[in-house]
Amino acid sequence: MTEIFAKKTKSASLDIIPSKKVVYRTEEEVMESKVAGVRRIAIEGEISGNAKEYARRYQDLVDSIAKTLKEDLKIKPREHERFITEVWGMMNGNLKIRYGNNKFGFISESLATNQWDCDNSAFFVFDVARKLGIDAKLAYTSGHTLITIGNFAFETVNGNYLFSFDNFYLKHYYGFYLIGSDDLADGIAYYTLGGAYHIDNNHLLAVQNYSKAIKLGINDASIYHARAQAYDTMNDYSKAIKDYNKAIELQESTSKGQHAQRVQTNPIIIRMHRAICYGSQGDKKKALEAWKEILEIEPDNRFALLMLERYEKSKKR
Repeated sequence: MTEIFAKKTKSASLDIIPSKKVVYRTEEEVMESKVAGVRRIAIEGEISGNAKEYARRYQDLVDSIAKTLKEDLKIKPREHERFITEVWGMMNGNLKIRYGNNKFGFISESLATNQWDCDNSAFFVFDVARKLGIDAKLAYTSGHTLITIGNFAFETVNGNYLFSFDNFYLKHYYGFYLIGSDDLADGIAYYTLGGAYHIDNNHLLAVQNYSKAIKLGINDASIYHARAQAYDTMNDYSKAIKDYNKAIELQESTSKGQHAQRVQTNPIIIRMHRAICYGSQGDKKKALEAWKEILEIEPDNRFALLMLERYEKSKKR
């Protein structure tokens, strides 16, 4: 997670009013929910299991916080800054949510451990905000998610937020793009599921879920890089190289500012993986060109220098 904003919220201590517990009778009901985090749990359930119970727990948590904000604190839909400070106070004070990463990054894991990463905590605040009729969008880029509330950008893992953060700069200067549709929110879920399969070395299912995420609109360097690595591992080098090239293209188009570079996939790493892939494919000419390209960007890259030396020696034999 990259910390971007400096203004801090104040923590509050409030009593959460429990809501009436929701019951999901079938997996289909979970997937058809209007709550983004619930649908994400349904998608994750392919690995995590017990989706109905985790969905109920998540829905009840969202409803409880939303009810307290609306009925006790009288939060109005246009009170954006007040919503941010109060919801952060409840997350940090009452719920004692901790920032951290779980094995797969699933919401079900966060519910079990109370350890929430940027994606899961942003989904949670997004769902609470929508419950209250507040203008909220997920803001996503390679490796990081935050949330926009009206004219505020809010880091849900540390309480920092910034006022009048123009969406143009959010996209072009920081490299984020906004997610307002359910399809894109589900795309993040499939991306996470693909990553889980990747961790478990099930590369075919990783590719299938990365592809679902891309089809739903997730379009950044990190997902193409991840799918390229999965193809690479399966020795499908042509598809891997195509995705490495796409990842490089997207990385270059969204990392013009120094802040964007802080949250984007490392361009050298993508190029190194592509160069190795060319070598595995047996295309020495392309591999040599790829290593030279890396040295144009980073002249002292030791691994690239070593590989270039090896290729030059092999040409003389």
